[in-house]
Amino acid sequence: MNKQIRYSSGGTLVFDPPQHGRPSAATVSIYDPNGAEHVSPAPTVTIDSVNTTLNGAASEGDTSLTLTSAAGIVVGRYYDLEASDGRVERFRAAAVSGAVVTLAEELGGAYADGSAVTGNRLTATIASGDADPLAEGYGARWSYTIDATAYYANTLFDVVRSPWPDVVLRPHEFRQYTPGLSGPHNEASYFGSVDFGDELEIATERVRVDIAARGMRPDLFRSFDHFKRPIAYAVIVIWAEAGINMPAAYVDQPELWLETRREVYARALDDALNVTRSYDADDSGTVTDSEREKRLGILRWRL
Repeated sequence: MNKQIRYSSGGTLVFDPPQHGRPSAATVSIYDPNGAEHVSPAPTVTIDSVNTTLNGAASEGDTSLTLTSAAGIVVGRYYDLEASDGRVERFRAAAVSGAVVTLAEELGGAYADGSAVTGNRLTATIASGDADPLAEGYGARWSYTIDATAYYANTLFDVVRSPWPDVVLRPHEFRQYTPGLSGPHNEASYFGSVDFGDELEIATERVRVDIAARGMRPDLFRSFDHFKRPIAYAVIVIWAEAGINMPAAYVDQPELWLETRREVYARALDDALNVTRSYDADDSGTVTDSEREKRLGILRWRL
């Protein structure tokens, strides 16, 4: 779904080029939902500042890298490691201590001292004055150059009053909602370094998509607390779909476990939608008494 920017407050657009390598130049143009240029002059694009090298050789299977400088490295973000022969591997930072970066996965190859380490994320700020009017379908047209080759990409964003949060449910709350199913040994992230961050991020977006699939706008809710339980249960569904972290009693019946977890998740989401009193149906910015008292009447449905 589209990135969301807060109405009259602005925010940051993010684009991660799929190509390897650090862009040498980048621009972005912003268009309104009707295709007219919305921001003039166009916002400045910031290129990820990470542009360093290995300080010492790295071997296949290593779980950490020593860099000349780890300044700008962000835990959870992906970076490129490029050998002198042009071979490139994308790694994820799980932790940073001084110049040492712990990897989320074992290194897939060997790299010599001095191999390039770069980030390629592009960011652009939408100023508060440009976060208007409320509308869905604004366009960001990115242009960037990597290794003398020009690339282009389009992304979309909406201007809304209440952007769907990246984080609704915190790790300790997840454990409270799913006792016995969310111990450290269950975490899908390597080395247990992200504290269920990956799972919760994916599940949060899944709930947002499922709300939209039921004909409702997630950004019209003025509180998201009711969705903590569905998000917790969505993590278990995602695990069940991948065939991991399954109770021993269901190892020989994975389809039954998946069906059961989907039904539990669907009921939790139905309940959240039916009891919420924070849906601003007319997007006025205020939840009226009639909106607060109205039950949404969501029918249960099988995912």
